[in-house]
Amino acid sequence: GPDGNPLRGPGGELLDENGNPLIDANGKPVKPGTTVGPDGTVYGPDGNPLLGPDGKPLKAGLGPDGNPLVGPDGSLLGPDGKPLLGPDGKPIGPGNDRTHATGLGPDGKPLGPLGADGKPLPVEEGGDMTVMCVGPNGELVPVEVIENPDGTYSVRSAPGMEGDYVADIIGPDGKKLASIPFHVEPQIDASKIKLGGDSIDGIVKKDRPTSFEIDTSDAGKGPFTASPYEPDTVRNGGIPGIGDRNGPKSPNEEDTDVKIAVIGPNGEPVDCTVVDKGDGLFDVQYKPSKEGPHKVVVIANDDLVPGAPVPVNVFPNGDASKCKASGPGIEPKGLMAGKPGTFKIDAQRAGDGDVEVIVTSPNPKFDANVKVTKRGQGIFDCEYNPSMKGPYEVRVLFAGEEIPGSTFGVNVAPNPNAEKVNVSGKGLKKGYAKKPNKFIVEPNGAEGALNFDVEGPSKCDIDVQDNGDGTVTVVYTPQEAGEYTVNVTLDGAQVPNGPFYPQIEEPQPSDASKVKLSGNGIGNNVKTGVPATIKIDASEAGPGDVAINIKGPNGSKVPVKIKDNEDGTYDVTFIPEDVGNHNIDVKFDGSKVPGAPLTVPVKPGIDANKVKCSGDGLTNPKAKHDNQFTIDTSAAGPGDDVTVEIIPIDKNGNPLTGGRRIPVDIKDLGNGVKSCVFNPDEEGPYLVDVKFCGKNPKEFPQAIVVRGPGAQGCLLPNINGLEIEPDQEITIPVDISGAGPGNFTVTCINDTTGEQDTVRVIDGPNLMKNVTMKPTGAGPHTITMTFDDEDLPGGPFTIAVKKPVGADACSMKPSKDGKLFTADGDFLQFLIDLSSAGPGNLTGIAKTPSGKTISIEIEVDKETGLAHLKFQPTEKGIHLINLLFNGHPIPGCPFEMDIQGPANVTMNGGKPKDGSGSVCLDLEPRSLVVVPNLVNCKVVRGQDMRIPIDLTFSGDGVVEVTCIHDSSLQHVPCKLIDTPNGKEVQVSPKEPGWYTVHLKFNGENLPGSPYKFEVKEPTGADACRIKRGPKSPLKDGDDVTLIIDVSKAGEGQLLGTCKGPDSSNIPVKTKELDNGDIEVFFKPKGDGDHTLDLQFNNRSIPGCPAVINIRHVTADSMGVVLELAPWEVDASAKGAKGVRHPNFDQIMVQLNQTMKFPLDLSASGPGNVEVSCMHEKSKQPCPVTVIPTKQGALEVSVKPLETGMHLLHITFNGVDLPKSPFRFNVESPSGANAVTLKKNASAVKVVKDGVQFAIDCSRAGPGVLTAACTGPDGQLVPCECKKSGSDQLITIKPTVPGLHILEVMWDGQQIPGSPIEIMINMQDGRIVYELCDILLMLMGAFTVRTPDLSNIQLEINQFIRIPIDCRLAGPGKLQVTCKNEDTGTAIDCEMKKTGDMYEITIKPTDPGKHALNIMWDGKHIPGSPAYFTVKGPAPARLCYILSGADHIKCSKGSISFRCTTKEAGKGELTAVGVDPFGKQFECQVTEEPDLTYAIAFKPEVPGVHNVDVKYNGLSINGSPALIDIKSLPQGDEGGISLELISCRDTTAGSGGTETQVQQKATITLPIPKKDHSGLSVTCKGPDGSDINCQLGAGTDTGINILFEPKSGGKHTLTVQLNGNNYPGTPVDVEVQGL
Repeated sequence: GPDGNPLRGPGGELLDENGNPLIDANGKPVKPGTTVGPDGTVYGPDGNPLLGPDGKPLKAGLGPDGNPLVGPDGSLLGPDGKPLLGPDGKPIGPGNDRTHATGLGPDGKPLGPLGADGKPLPVEEGGDMTVMCVGPNGELVPVEVIENPDGTYSVRSAPGMEGDYVADIIGPDGKKLASIPFHVEPQIDASKIKLGGDSIDGIVKKDRPTSFEIDTSDAGKGPFTASPYEPDTVRNGGIPGIGDRNGPKSPNEEDTDVKIAVIGPNGEPVDCTVVDKGDGLFDVQYKPSKEGPHKVVVIANDDLVPGAPVPVNVFPNGDASKCKASGPGIEPKGLMAGKPGTFKIDAQRAGDGDVEVIVTSPNPKFDANVKVTKRGQGIFDCEYNPSMKGPYEVRVLFAGEEIPGSTFGVNVAPNPNAEKVNVSGKGLKKGYAKKPNKFIVEPNGAEGALNFDVEGPSKCDIDVQDNGDGTVTVVYTPQEAGEYTVNVTLDGAQVPNGPFYPQIEEPQPSDASKVKLSGNGIGNNVKTGVPATIKIDASEAGPGDVAINIKGPNGSKVPVKIKDNEDGTYDVTFIPEDVGNHNIDVKFDGSKVPGAPLTVPVKPGIDANKVKCSGDGLTNPKAKHDNQFTIDTSAAGPGDDVTVEIIPIDKNGNPLTGGRRIPVDIKDLGNGVKSCVFNPDEEGPYLVDVKFCGKNPKEFPQAIVVRGPGAQGCLLPNINGLEIEPDQEITIPVDISGAGPGNFTVTCINDTTGEQDTVRVIDGPNLMKNVTMKPTGAGPHTITMTFDDEDLPGGPFTIAVKKPVGADACSMKPSKDGKLFTADGDFLQFLIDLSSAGPGNLTGIAKTPSGKTISIEIEVDKETGLAHLKFQPTEKGIHLINLLFNGHPIPGCPFEMDIQGPANVTMNGGKPKDGSGSVCLDLEPRSLVVVPNLVNCKVVRGQDMRIPIDLTFSGDGVVEVTCIHDSSLQHVPCKLIDTPNGKEVQVSPKEPGWYTVHLKFNGENLPGSPYKFEVKEPTGADACRIKRGPKSPLKDGDDVTLIIDVSKAGEGQLLGTCKGPDSSNIPVKTKELDNGDIEVFFKPKGDGDHTLDLQFNNRSIPGCPAVINIRHVTADSMGVVLELAPWEVDASAKGAKGVRHPNFDQIMVQLNQTMKFPLDLSASGPGNVEVSCMHEKSKQPCPVTVIPTKQGALEVSVKPLETGMHLLHITFNGVDLPKSPFRFNVESPSGANAVTLKKNASAVKVVKDGVQFAIDCSRAGPGVLTAACTGPDGQLVPCECKKSGSDQLITIKPTVPGLHILEVMWDGQQIPGSPIEIMINMQDGRIVYELCDILLMLMGAFTVRTPDLSNIQLEINQFIRIPIDCRLAGPGKLQVTCKNEDTGTAIDCEMKKTGDMYEITIKPTDPGKHALNIMWDGKHIPGSPAYFTVKGPAPARLCYILSGADHIKCSKGSISFRCTTKEAGKGELTAVGVDPFGKQFECQVTEEPDLTYAIAFKPEVPGVHNVDVKYNGLSINGSPALIDIKSLPQGDEGGISLELISCRDTTAGSGGTETQVQQKATITLPIPKKDHSGLSVTCKGPDGSDINCQLGAGTDTGINILFEPKSGGKHTLTVQLNGNNYPGTPVDVEVQGL
């Protein structure tokens, strides 16, 4: 333009002279960035001047040619040669307007960029030209110009970014000769390539394909290419950056972005294949043929990608899944610190490989010193040293892979001795090189070998110094700085907090002159026996240790204690014993401190022998009591340091091993007096050690004997507030077994009258006292029970006797003059008090000696309640008076009055207080006959009435008795029975009503005869009857159930108690039925006698206590029992079709349940049954037990281990039963069955005012948890439920001690283990609980489940496999032992663990009685020990089928094979066969010499035939023999092609003792007959090896496949038709093992 600046368009683009936009080599308008005017003004893209940070226009420096100066990076420079800064403070770079990008220098050459000195850098030149290259960001790109021989030039450049570039070629005159535009594609960035996959992250095995992945998605714009290096390149060392050679590449090397090589242990290349998966991903596949270290090399742009070369260890081709680990070193519990953890790895079936054990300890720095020793083929012994307590992880690898069960969690328990050791000192944390560093070790009574070891950058000399007080000082001197490890072990176990890791620093100078001393230990008031303290402050003295030496006046050394405060200060304590000057010498780092040595005078101080100790706690201590004694130090001198230690000792005075110190509560009472209180749990000898200022007073330590807890150890029900009926007898059980020796007394006093009631104390078993009493008189009574004059817990007790009502509340009252009877003329008068009797009428009658009746006049004063009675006697002699209230005789009636005249009346009879009866007062013989008072005698219908007649004083005579039912006048049968004192009359009334009894002696009525008594309908306990008793034997898990009829018992409650065979309490539950009956039921505890007592309103019902014998009760109650289904096929079917089984359709089993079902083989014929079960998806097998129950019947038990659909396979002689495999579903436990008490330490705990139970409801689904608790008095105990997350917390708040029953229900149904039985005690206001057996059954050994072990029957060399379910048992260890009781020989028990399921295999070798013990954490599980008898082999088992070509023959369409009975002797041999279609055929048996027999038959069809050979009715060894008929002869010619599949092979040993079994597996595939002609079959074993396999006989719908497995595991069968895989194959077949 006119101003000399370039013309611009509206968008800032440059225009040519015609005003058109300039177009660059890429066809785009040229847009300038920053341009410079002729005067150096800098313009922005908008054409306006740019301003600097100071707001002023920027001006660039100009060269001699007038062009702007440019820096090395292309930025503009100012006149001073420094970069120009724009408004943003950043350097200004040029735009793509290249017109001003470069000018010419003074020499006429392009100026180019400037160097650091501000001078231009030369541009590349070639002859008479120069070349400049500008990149997409406008910056110059370095170029190299190379002159070629032919006069041309080559230009080489290394562009650094993607984009468009322009190379300008400028002639000598500075004019542009040409512009060459070019585009740069992106280059792959090796640093952004990622590797992953099996070969990188996983395990690589020899001869197994593996692969890894290369991800180039972030390495630049693709697509990229990848290929493996040629083998020659690898061998020649032609891979850049790999090895020390730089050999040539193969001429065939493909040029790709990424190159790959896999190099073996000897440098040989491993063939690999690269697959492009798209999106920048490549898959590299290879198959290593050698074991050992390999490396994976990946290179891009001649650079190794991150992580390359990747080391890859190729392991042997072993199968870790076939390894088994066993031993204490991998059990969750059982190891103790310092003891080696050992275990064994059985890899005999796993193939080639080595075992690697990795042990991770609680401290990652700690090395557990693992040792693995190979012992024999495939057996490895492993050992590690867990010297630290805490959780360990043990990983076991075989051939690089973890074995089943790994990683094993092992919790190592602390070593109790090592835990006593205390280690302290700064030498454990920090120290200095070439200087002694110290720490102190206090054994504290620990027994064992202490060891000290220091490891680190340099060797350390260790010196152990005995401090003379039971402690030692360990000094170590490292020579170099760095981190060290200090190990302090006792018998190999680390002490608490060890090992220690002190940081050792370079040595620093120390200055002892800066140490300061202070404290009362260097003053003038130091006294003997009183601790003195010296404070040493070395905080400014640098590193070093303190040494102090104190000598007494006689030169003896005084013990000192030095406490390092670890802040440069020390506290020194000493106790001088002698009066006089003491010399104290203090050194720091070997140099004396200022003022040392010091002389300190010591004055007289304390005297421990003047301490006085007294109190019952020393003279008469009791267990479970607060025992108190005092320590008076007032006369012993100054000092306040009192310690008391109380420990249990044995009879010799030695501390008990594991004995617990008794806590002592010491309180200061002032004036130097201390109160000491201790409360031991158990009686026995203890040692009391009292110290004052570190010294024992005389007579201490002192042995004391703690007696039993006395009254506090007694247990009894809470009877406070008990109400009883008048004349009711009560019995109170009191357990004094926990009280120790002492005197037990009981009294009962009527609080109203002050009279003492009669009490009887009867001794029961196990120090039980049964206290029986019948309190007399209504109102409160106080029962005082004492043990050694101390009230029992809760006592004295108050009970109440209810007031009598009705006739029982009436009583005779004397008149004002104190007489019962008064005369009023011809009338006799007396008073009856009716004030407490309630509403009713009083009637009376009097009989004269002649039998006349005299009426009695009665007048009642309603205000006082007194009845005034009078009658007029007309005869002298004995009158009988009877008074009734509402028809019932009042107390004392009827009674006799002997009237001799108006003033001579004698009352006789009535009801004496002692209840002995009435005696007539005249001296006739009959008057000396003693009989009970039958007035008010109550008899319940159905009971016999017994009347004792005492003839002791009357002499012999004739007693006659008659009894008449008053209403029917029927005579009632009576019996007279002789007794030591006379006679006993037995009367058996049958109907209710009044009865008259006539008693005569020598023909004359006894006084008062005839007698009256009333028979009433039974009520209360007497009216209860057992309607239906228990049944026995019981099915597994059944309750014992009784039905009680209480319809006639009236108001009241039926309660029950039960004692098991071991005398333990068993909860008894009751439930009211719809008809009013009460169902009583309880869970029996094993087999044996159970004593059941049912009481109605505290009285036993008729027939109780009852002894119930329980038989055949097992712990396994969680089961589903299936019944046999109706026949669905012809009952005459043989083989698999003839096996009768349950209907498995729609069977639902809950997890943890056992499914049991029978199999009926009565119609199937001879053969073998195999049952297996596995999860349909995971293929996890389930434990299966098959037990013969009777001839032709089996019982099968299946225990699923996980939820989901399961497959149940049942085969007969290798042929699946119709519809097998059967499918059934396993559900998670739900509802009440899924609610359990939590399995942790806080499941049951004491909370404020109660006991709390944690209930796990997380798996129960929707529902409501309810709980009810009954106390020992039958009353409901407050009980609350509270939700806590998925749990529920149940809190009971007991108020009285005794047995409490807690019932827990979910939606009204009892949860497993409910009711829970808990014994509550109260101690000092605290609740102490003890879980009873019913709760323990929810935990530990009681939850371990097995099949019924009571019917095991074995022969020699037979084995039994027992599944054991420990999933509910919580943490613990299973122990199984088996012993021949007759020989004492232990039998090996092989244990296989799958999760918390175990399988035990036992194979007895000798006959006799065997004991099988199964224990969990040292406790027997239910049913253990189990006893079984092993018999010698049956004769049939000594017979066997002979194998080998010499023993099987084919002739004229018949087959014969041979067997021998040589070992069993001569007997009856029979044989029956079954062909492939289930048809039975007879076989011909021919005897040959030497007890050998030939079995012959003629097959009619091809296929597998089984022949059952029996000796004396029992199948022999190897029977049934399976014979596969390959083909039959055509016509009369040709032979039979066959193979003997399974029999006993006698070629392996001699004498028939060492045997092997040849087996072929047979399965039938549903391939129709039309396809059989073109079939072929192959089989691969678990390790990929080929397995012998062939086609067997076929039917219209299937064909048999026979193969010979060599080991257990997955086998793959591939069936092909005319060379192509048959639909549905390959088929995976799981072989469980030979």
